[in-house]
Amino acid sequence: MMLLYRGRLDHQELLKRTSSNLRGKSDMAKLANVVTIDVALGRRDQFLPLLAAHQARCLKDEPGTLQLEILLPKGDDTKVLVYEAYRDDAAFETHRNGPSFARWQEETAGMVVKFRGTRCAVLD
Repeated sequence: MMLLYRGRLDHQELLKRTSSNLRGKSDMAKLANVVTIDVALGRRDQFLPLLAAHQARCLKDEPGTLQLEILLPKGDDTKVLVYEAYRDDAAFETHRNGPSFARWQEETAGMVVKFRGTRCAVLD
């Protein structure tokens, strides 16, 4: 089980939310990204509000960003996972090269030890 930032979420609930809680429910994601972030020891509490602010900006300002969920693995205070859903590859590129991501990288400099993402196709 993982914790969702600001609430608990089990595997079945995550599946329900992933399929039914996308912004603009008629927009089906064509691309998902699962990101693992290793956070410097003792910095996660400082890191999370910055990530939550980035999440809010992306959902507000990037129409192709359909979902962005922050997940906290239980028992490991140095890891944060992010589930992202995008309308298409172009929306992902817009996000990756956009001002919110650049701002987040600047704000979290020195907090992120390792950052890696896995791009995934979304099955209908």
